Amino acid sequence: MSDFYENKERNETILLAKKILAYHKLFYLDYKENRRGRFLKITEKDGRFRKTVIVPEEAIRALGEIIDTIIQEHNPSSETKISKVTVMNTDERMPPPNEESS
Repeated sequence: MSDFYENKERNETILLAKKILAYHKLFYLDYKENRRGRFLKITEKDGRFRKTVIVPEEAIRALGEIIDTIIQEHNPSSETKISKVTVMNTDERMPPPNEESS
């Protein structure tokens, strides 16, 4: 599946779609466009609960700069934690469970 496709029911075009598996949480990051403009939709799925944040295009760069600052100044990941995070295209299947994470 291409990163670019249209959701005709919502009149949205998905420009980029990725997901991140981190421990028991799944994060969907969808960069979309509709008649009102472009936006980043971030959805966290944790078991049976789902939370969504919509970031308008005008705020995406500021969000990225804050994330870059956190990465550069606070080094949030150690080498041991990185192996428990997987980035995938949204059409990829989940990796098999890892015995270390059980």
